[in-house]
Amino acid sequence: MLSGILNSDKAINMNIAIMRAFVEIRRIIFKQNDLKEQMKEIREMRAAALQRLLLLLKKEHSFLIRHDNIRQLILIYILHQYLQPNS
Repeated sequence: MLSGILNSDKAINMNIAIMRAFVEIRRIIFKQNDLKEQMKEIREMRAAALQRLLLLLKKEHSFLIRHDNIRQLILIYILHQYLQPNS
Protein backbone atom coordinates (compact mmCIF):
# COMPACT_ATOMS: atom_id res chain seq x y z
CA MET A 1 0.00 0.00 0.00
CA LEU A 2 1.25 3.47 0.88
CA SER A 3 4.32 2.19 2.71
CA GLY A 4 5.34 0.10 -0.32
CA ILE A 5 5.43 3.19 -2.52
CA LEU A 6 6.89 5.78 -0.14
CA ASN A 7 9.06 3.41 1.94
CA SER A 8 9.29 5.71 4.97
CA ASP A 9 8.64 5.28 8.67
CA LYS A 10 5.74 7.72 8.50
CA ALA A 11 4.14 5.78 5.62
CA ILE A 12 4.67 2.48 7.43
CA ASN A 13 3.06 3.87 10.63
CA MET A 14 0.17 5.27 8.60
CA ASN A 15 -0.32 1.87 6.92
CA ILE A 16 -0.36 0.16 10.33
CA ALA A 17 -2.91 2.68 11.65
CA ILE A 18 -5.14 2.11 8.60
CA MET A 19 -4.97 -1.68 9.02
CA ARG A 20 -5.78 -1.38 12.73
CA ALA A 21 -8.77 0.82 11.89
CA PHE A 22 -10.07 -1.77 9.40
CA VAL A 23 -9.57 -4.57 11.93
CA GLU A 24 -11.49 -2.57 14.54
CA ILE A 25 -14.30 -1.82 12.09
CA ARG A 26 -14.54 -5.53 11.24
CA ARG A 27 -14.61 -6.43 14.95
CA ILE A 28 -17.42 -3.94 15.58
CA ILE A 29 -19.44 -5.29 12.64
CA PHE A 30 -19.05 -8.88 13.86
CA LYS A 31 -19.98 -7.80 17.38
CA GLN A 32 -23.12 -6.05 16.07
CA ASN A 33 -24.12 -9.16 14.13
CA ASP A 34 -23.56 -11.28 17.24
CA LEU A 35 -25.68 -8.89 19.33
CA LYS A 36 -28.43 -8.97 16.71
CA GLU A 37 -28.41 -12.78 16.84
CA GLN A 38 -28.50 -12.73 20.64
CA MET A 39 -31.42 -10.29 20.61
CA LYS A 40 -33.26 -12.53 18.16
CA GLU A 41 -32.71 -15.54 20.44
CA ILE A 42 -33.89 -13.54 23.47
CA ARG A 43 -37.05 -12.47 21.62
CA GLU A 44 -37.75 -16.08 20.63
CA MET A 45 -37.20 -17.30 24.20
CA ARG A 46 -39.46 -14.54 25.54
CA ALA A 47 -42.20 -15.44 23.05
CA ALA A 48 -41.96 -19.12 24.02
CA ALA A 49 -42.07 -18.23 27.73
CA LEU A 50 -45.12 -16.03 27.19
CA GLN A 51 -46.84 -18.87 25.31
CA ARG A 52 -46.14 -21.26 28.20
CA LEU A 53 -47.41 -18.67 30.69
CA LEU A 54 -50.58 -18.15 28.67
CA LEU A 55 -51.17 -21.92 28.58
CA LEU A 56 -50.68 -22.13 32.36
CA LEU A 57 -53.09 -19.25 32.91
CA LYS A 58 -55.69 -20.93 30.72
CA LYS A 59 -55.30 -24.17 32.68
CA GLU A 60 -55.54 -22.28 35.97
CA HIS A 61 -58.65 -20.46 34.77
CA SER A 62 -60.22 -23.75 33.69
CA PHE A 63 -59.36 -25.30 37.06
CA LEU A 64 -60.88 -22.36 38.94
CA ILE A 65 -64.08 -22.56 36.91
CA ARG A 66 -64.37 -26.31 37.58
CA HIS A 67 -63.60 -25.76 41.26
CA ASP A 68 -66.24 -23.03 41.47
CA ASN A 69 -68.79 -25.24 39.71
CA ILE A 70 -68.07 -28.09 42.12
CA ARG A 71 -68.40 -25.72 45.07
CA GLN A 72 -71.74 -24.48 43.76
CA LEU A 73 -72.99 -28.06 43.27
CA ILE A 74 -71.98 -28.96 46.84
CA LEU A 75 -73.74 -25.86 48.14
CA ILE A 76 -76.89 -26.72 46.17
CA TYR A 77 -76.77 -30.29 47.52
CA ILE A 78 -76.38 -29.06 51.10
CA LEU A 79 -79.19 -26.54 50.71
CA HIS A 80 -81.38 -29.18 49.11
CA GLN A 81 -80.70 -31.57 51.99
CA TYR A 82 -81.32 -28.86 54.56
CA LEU A 83 -84.53 -27.58 52.97
CA GLN A 84 -85.97 -31.00 52.28
CA PRO A 85 -88.71 -31.91 54.72
CA ASN A 86 -87.86 -34.77 57.04
CA SER A 87 -89.58 -37.94 56.00
